[in-house]
Amino acid sequence: MACKFGLILPSRAVFGLLSALIAPALATPAQAAFIETLTQNGSTVFASGTGTIDLSGMAFYQAGTSLGVSPSLPGIVVGGGNPLTGSFDEYLMSEVGALPTAFGPGVFTFETSGTGDDVGFLRSGSTFSFIVPTGYSSGAALSNTGIFANSSFASLGITPGSYTFSFMTQLFTLDGFQLSDVSSDSYTLIVSGAAPVPEPASLALLAVPLLGLSLLARRRRG
Repeated sequence: MACKFGLILPSRAVFGLLSALIAPALATPAQAAFIETLTQNGSTVFASGTGTIDLSGMAFYQAGTSLGVSPSLPGIVVGGGNPLTGSFDEYLMSEVGALPTAFGPGVFTFETSGTGDDVGFLRSGSTFSFIVPTGYSSGAALSNTGIFANSSFASLGITPGSYTFSFMTQLFTLDGFQLSDVSSDSYTLIVSGAAPVPEPASLALLAVPLLGLSLLARRRRG
């Protein structure tokens, strides 16, 4: 429409479209993140995590107990609690930007042992919950380690790669349009490539050139 000064003002629809386009650029950047890394060394899989979690926009769901990994669900909880009778808090997400996808075909396997804070996530259908230590204070530093003994990525059914999901905690309305904040938090699971263990045949092949070098050194000394 035209105002009395002869300027052309954008319609409500055009303004709304522009608002939707520029909102992501004005939104608050990610405020916190937690990263869990899995590595394999021989017949043991190690987990190590660090970061913080903002519980804003999350609702307490229930207390949980089991620590372990379930790639196909997907879900993972690592930390120093008792794998069978541990105790941690589950929080439901109000808005999820990117739901976690399976990181392998494996089913649930208990953690053997661990240290530090119990942290992880669990997806069941369209329901997603984040796991934090009992009584966790939003934004506090988190760190943990975990061990899956006598295991490999193959036996646990874990596929190497990087898996990130984000969740949004803020909603706002602009010109009648409900817009969500850019990811306010995120969880990243990094599954690094497994370090191969030399097989007996490979060790035998490696011994051949070493034996040759040993004989050559003896001849030179002779």
